[in-house]
Amino acid sequence: MATDANPQQGEREPRTARGRRTQRALLDAAAVEFGEKGFHEGSISGITRRAGVALGSFYTYFE
Repeated sequence: MATDANPQQGEREPRTARGRRTQRALLDAAAVEFGEKGFHEGSISGITRRAGVALGSFYTYFE
C-alpha cells in the first residue's frame, strides 16, 4: 500500500481534504471487506457500500 509521502506510480493524491477522507474511507472499507470475505469474494461494490460512497467514486480514486 502506498503512503501519502510516497504514492505509487499511477496513484493520485486527492487535492482536497474531503477527497483524502473519501480515499481513506475506501481504503479502510477495503481492509474490512477483504478481511471478512477474502480477496476472491470481496468486491468493489462491497467496499463502496461499506465506505458509504457511490460505486463510481471508487474509480475516481483508484485505477
